[in-house]
Amino acid sequence: MYTIVRRRCWASTSLRVHCRAYASPAAAETKRLKSLAQKLIRKSVEVTDEVSGRQRQRGFESSIKFDTGRLPSPEVGDMSNSNMDHGWDDSRNEFDLKPGDYIEIGSHNRSASCGVVLGQLNRGRQLYTVTLTERGLVLYHLGDMVQFSIPGLISSDLASRCGSDAAPASDHQHKARLRVLKYIAALSPTIIQATFDAHAGLSDAYELLRDKDPDKRADTTLSHLTRMFKKKPTFVDLIAVHRFISQKHASFVPRRDFAVSQAIVIRSLNEKNRLNTVNRWIYQRGSPLDSFALKARPFMDQVVALRRESSLEPPSMLESPSSPSWDENDILILRYLVDSLLSAYDELPSVYSVATGNILKRLYNDASLYAHAQCYEALVDLGVLPPWQDATVHINPFFDEQVETMITKHIEKHSSPTFNAAILNPTSQPLGQEDFYPSDPMESVRHDFGDMPVYVIDDSVAKELDDGLSFEPIPGDPHGGWMHVHIADPCSIIPPTHAFASLAEKRHMSRYHPLLFDSMLPSALTGHKGFAMSLGSKDGPQRVLTFSARVSSNGDIVDYKVRSGFVNNVVVISYDTVEELMDFPRSKAKYPFGRPLGRDIHPATLTERHRADLRALYDIRTNFVARRFRDGVFLSNESKGTVVVADSPEEMPPSLSIPGRLYKGFPTFTMAVKEPLN
Repeated sequence: MYTIVRRRCWASTSLRVHCRAYASPAAAETKRLKSLAQKLIRKSVEVTDEVSGRQRQRGFESSIKFDTGRLPSPEVGDMSNSNMDHGWDDSRNEFDLKPGDYIEIGSHNRSASCGVVLGQLNRGRQLYTVTLTERGLVLYHLGDMVQFSIPGLISSDLASRCGSDAAPASDHQHKARLRVLKYIAALSPTIIQATFDAHAGLSDAYELLRDKDPDKRADTTLSHLTRMFKKKPTFVDLIAVHRFISQKHASFVPRRDFAVSQAIVIRSLNEKNRLNTVNRWIYQRGSPLDSFALKARPFMDQVVALRRESSLEPPSMLESPSSPSWDENDILILRYLVDSLLSAYDELPSVYSVATGNILKRLYNDASLYAHAQCYEALVDLGVLPPWQDATVHINPFFDEQVETMITKHIEKHSSPTFNAAILNPTSQPLGQEDFYPSDPMESVRHDFGDMPVYVIDDSVAKELDDGLSFEPIPGDPHGGWMHVHIADPCSIIPPTHAFASLAEKRHMSRYHPLLFDSMLPSALTGHKGFAMSLGSKDGPQRVLTFSARVSSNGDIVDYKVRSGFVNNVVVISYDTVEELMDFPRSKAKYPFGRPLGRDIHPATLTERHRADLRALYDIRTNFVARRFRDGVFLSNESKGTVVVADSPEEMPPSLSIPGRLYKGFPTFTMAVKEPLN
């Protein structure tokens, strides 16, 4: 006789899929089981076209081999030419699921499962996905709970026939659901075996892919790992490798957008060691966690008392003569807490929850479950973070030393014998991830705008000046002219293959936080005198990409141009200064919190030409607005809120300090809400 055993297979960090498999068949039953397998084969052939969906599986009968235990594994095709490297359209996202897709769902606060999408429905103005799980349950969940998906496991027609009610409303729906569940059950042993094979085949993947710097993370994708496992992977192999990385959470971190990007972070060696070490300590009696808590609690009381006494003082930092004598294990725990804080933005669910919660209970009498806010509070009370540090801001990944090294290498190439050859033939040498262009690829076609003034109008605290305006009058047309928008051109230096180009694409833009500037490109590069990417950062020509429009007096664009160019005469001026000197209308501001802000007016001299150009640009803006009204165009122009740190010192204390410092005071914030201009 044979026995039925239940095998547990983790599909994500907390996802359990219970599958039934045949085990230990008696020798006398072998012939009968083979006969039964052949009957199942013939039956499954009848439904092959119905359950194969968008990934048609051919030769289903020959794919099932009883002696090897292998069940259907349809090919996903050649994955090497896929836009997403996984065989599906990169326009898909967690909300763009189709009936018949295989998905795995879960979150940090509820159990996870896998199944097939049956459809979508609106409830309470929210779009819910309807999923039939492998246990036969129908779940209604939001799309952002999807952690992994394979499109078209079954046909959309069969999925639609299953219905979307919690229980089948008819015998027709009941039979359709049985077909889906039988197919999932038939695949389960194959997926389990493939997962075992993935563990064996990828046992050394971490050591091969991790960054050689023990403090740096690396990146990979599900596709890359799957091809390391199989040269021609099937969708079963994708699922198996996904489950492999979900079980290896100490080594691999699926990004928060993994359902879309399939991107995976490879932990640094030191981070992995810290994670394993602290998780081992929480189960030990008399572990270093106990001695850490005994040292930390008196120091935390001192930090909290000092912060309360100095809450009305300006922010400052003190050296901490009374800080505990942290040993090597204590420093490791502090760095572990920093890892835990940062993991809240990258990982879902966080693997730090259990151990971090254990540490917090040792530090606070009222600590209950792990919470991200409590981890942040602990780091502040330990002096690792200043109390004004924005917990949502990531540490800037750019390191000035690395940038300076790249710049130095680039300058050295200018004096090398091969540099002139590279200029004459830019394709003679391939560019790596740290190589800049040897020369401007657009230099021969750049338009020189001569002495035309380019007005860079921005806040005086702006770190990067990346765009400016200029006006070119047309002889004989007193009411029209050319308006030029000049954009700083880093592409004249940074090729698409450069590491900075990839990072800038992900970061999308520079961000100004009240206490921190988070640049899209390294500040050491944009502010370097030799490159002068920020407009007005040097005298002489600067490279730009210019969008030009010839505008008539009634706001019509009658001609346009797009050119690479040089600008030579940059005039930098603040918004408030322009409004003051030109007597332009000012936006009204309200101050719901704190005192009113002073106007950002700085000494400036405007010549008659400057005033004429600025007036012409303002008239063009007015004509554009009038034309929109005539054409019936509606634009939503909402109030803009600005938060300013009124008393921040020139150099704020470091945002991260280990072993910790004492901080006093707190910045004064002022909020201004500016009403939009008509």
